[in-house]
Amino acid sequence: MPVTWFAHQVPVIGLKLARPRWFDATALCIGSMTPDMMYSFSAYLEIDPHRAPKAFVVGVPLATIVALVVRFVLAPVGPACLPDAGRLRLRSYAVLAKRRPHIVATIVGAALGLGSHIVIDWFTHPGWQGSRWLGYEDLNVTVFGFTESMAQTLQLIGHSFGSVVGVLLLALIGRNRLLDDWYGRDQVVAARSWRPTTSQLALFWATTFAGFVGGAFWGSGAERIELIERTFVGGMLGSLFAAVVIRLRGRGPGRAGRQGREQATPSPSSVS
Repeated sequence: MPVTWFAHQVPVIGLKLARPRWFDATALCIGSMTPDMMYSFSAYLEIDPHRAPKAFVVGVPLATIVALVVRFVLAPVGPACLPDAGRLRLRSYAVLAKRRPHIVATIVGAALGLGSHIVIDWFTHPGWQGSRWLGYEDLNVTVFGFTESMAQTLQLIGHSFGSVVGVLLLALIGRNRLLDDWYGRDQVVAARSWRPTTSQLALFWATTFAGFVGGAFWGSGAERIELIERTFVGGMLGSLFAAVVIRLRGRGPGRAGRQGREQATPSPSSVS
């Protein structure tokens, strides 16, 4: 299920690429993942996270809060704990913490992302509105010897192909340095300037792994979708907890550790 997180980001990343100054991309992407993430707790609230209006009543505030937490807490630390893969500059995503979009833009982005997820699923899930409206709900197709309904086939193709496209788009943004264009090169350089220590790296990844394990225990005995979602949500919470600890201990980005490094390292503008 978490593979669909990347697939559902494709339409909203397209919006950001088309009009980079209009949209809060963090909120768009978080919103697009929210209906599936809500499977981790939807049973407790007795809601269907893919059906309005409850999906919006719960999902939009949730996506807004998560987007703010990612921007202010996780983004300054998490990308720094990832390696750059050649020209794919994963650590540059720390610059997400450098922009403060208006709260209205964040809410609208969260709603657009969530809505795009639900609308796409209407047409790619058996028994849902879109497949009934277009008349292919009972149409079966055979692909590579497997016979499935047209809706199920579209779902499988969308999740697999869409996930690949989503990852490639995120790679394109990092590889082509679009973040430099959107945020400014100086901001990206500043965001990349903080490097975690070995102990901080160990803390981040150990806590993230512990979150995955805790999420799996949380989901044990639940349905398969809830199990997978709770496992990955647990990993996200583990990463968030590690980021909070690193920053509160005074050695994270924006703290004493970074100030010390900035004093010891010449700024890019001072290097000829």
